[in-house]
Parts: sequence; C-alpha cells; structure tokens
Amino acid sequence: MTKNEFMEIVNEEGLKNYNLYDENNLRSDELVLTKKNHNWIVYATSERASCVTGSEVTFDNESSALENLIERLRADKILVSL
Repeated sequence: MTKNEFMEIVNEEGLKNYNLYDENNLRSDELVLTKKNHNWIVYATSERASCVTGSEVTFDNESSALENLIERLRADKILVSL
C-alpha cells in the first residue's frame, strides 16, 4: 500500500484519529505511524497522548505498516460507534 492509497481509503471510509510521520504533536487516543532508522512503527496513544505499552508493532516496509494502520483505524471506528 502506498501513502496515496492509504489516504484514499481514509477519505472514502471516513477514518479519523491518526498521525502520519509526526505531522502533528501527539494527541490522545490516536494511532501513529512513524519511521525510525529503517523501520516503520505503528502504535496507539493513551488519553495522556503517550505510547500505550504493548501497542507498538514494527515493520521493515512502509506498505505493511500502512496496512496495519488501516486495520487499526477501521477497528477504532467500530469501537467509537458503540
């Protein structure tokens, strides 16, 4: 998955509460994709806008990280609607 494909899905499905590559300061209850060295890391933030312990997943390619982020955003959308 490319960043453009990711954005298309986000827009089509109305997915929210994400932060790509530290575009914004961390906010509470969001999903984050960041790159450190040669790895992409996806994690969730808490109500205090800090990384939730155990939520970090590391990938060696951007495509897999974006796919994981989409899956988590979809799950978050369902949970928020309950």
